[in-house]
Amino acid sequence: MREPGGARGASVAVIEAEEPGFGASGRNTGFVVPSFTAGLGPADVDRLLGPALGERLSRFVGGSAAFLFSLIAAQDIACDAEPNGWLQPAHSSARLALLEARVREWQALGQPVRLLGRHETEELTGSRAYLGALLDRSGGEINLICLPGGPGVGEALADVETIDFVRREGGRTEYATSVCMGAFLLGAAGPLKGRRATTHWAYVDLLPVVGATHEKARVVRDGNVFTAGGVTSGIDFAFRIVAELAGPEVAQAIQLGIEYDPSPPFDAGHPDKAATALMIQRNAMARTRIEQELEKLAILTKV
Repeated sequence: MREPGGARGASVAVIEAEEPGFGASGRNTGFVVPSFTAGLGPADVDRLLGPALGERLSRFVGGSAAFLFSLIAAQDIACDAEPNGWLQPAHSSARLALLEARVREWQALGQPVRLLGRHETEELTGSRAYLGALLDRSGGEINLICLPGGPGVGEALADVETIDFVRREGGRTEYATSVCMGAFLLGAAGPLKGRRATTHWAYVDLLPVVGATHEKARVVRDGNVFTAGGVTSGIDFAFRIVAELAGPEVAQAIQLGIEYDPSPPFDAGHPDKAATALMIQRNAMARTRIEQELEKLAILTKV
């Protein structure tokens, strides 16, 4: 891991309609969580990797939030960083007992964590449903630039202020990026013109409409522009960005930390391998909306 003073800086624009985490839908909440997945703690990692490697990885993960916020401060990155802590509440006695064990394990590594009682948890969450919670003061939230896909892309294309903002900020960032149908937001604003790019497979034939040339790949880089295909391609894209900004070692450590080693039950993740009729039918409405909005933006080329 590089120290903040020796890291490669990046000019980053933040795109956020409200506050970081607003309308959290699982696409880009911006949470900074210095922990493993809910089912793993430092003791579990020790058992899996052995004490030496286990402790090394746990210290890396536990210190990731503090490093991130120090990097943001050192590079003066404008991303609405809020090191206001991270909370993991317990909804049952069994979960509370697990969190008690997690607190002891993280405290043994010097992590600033403590167990909150029911009253403190209620004050922080506004809910009486929890028995307690693990509070890690080193966590927080940020929001980095990335244009995601999903059913809201049509509405976003219709919003002039959004497109103007992407055009203005995307033109001066070090990296312009998108995942899935977010490529059309990026394209409508201009950064995809003359570039190789990708998007969800059901929409790749629309890329020329925004001046891009489709390249068949899960993640495509053309200069400072990164585009990813549908949904799960965003995970591969994230590792590419982390490797670019922090080095492959950090990206690999994160990959191990989230156990990203996919083995899908079916070999049907691309139209080259599976029937597409049902998905094309389901995507028809979204596709039509995107075409309509691109036409309104005077980008659609009549053939």
